[in-house]
Amino acid sequence: MSTLYLGTSKAGQNRIAAQLVAGTLIVVVGLFVAARLSSKLSTGHYFDYLHWTIAYAVAAALAWMGFAERGKARWCRAVGSLGASRSPRSVRCSSI
Repeated sequence: MSTLYLGTSKAGQNRIAAQLVAGTLIVVVGLFVAARLSSKLSTGHYFDYLHWTIAYAVAAALAWMGFAERGKARWCRAVGSLGASRSPRSVRCSSI
């Protein structure tokens, strides 16, 4: 079993992602409903902006988790296939 993101296993990372999606879905739907039911236009805009901001932030976090899991190996294969002598310091290809 390999460690992937924040020292968790793949099953643990999938569990974290599922919990993050479920929690975000509840919050975003709640904010969307609050925006639609708001009587003041400015309050409705606030809730609308907030629900989009949260949704995009969580999507970016999930994308980063996916990159942390698979992206390093892809990067190392790409660099190796180009015949590059070394990879960036932030990615250690020998440990993958």
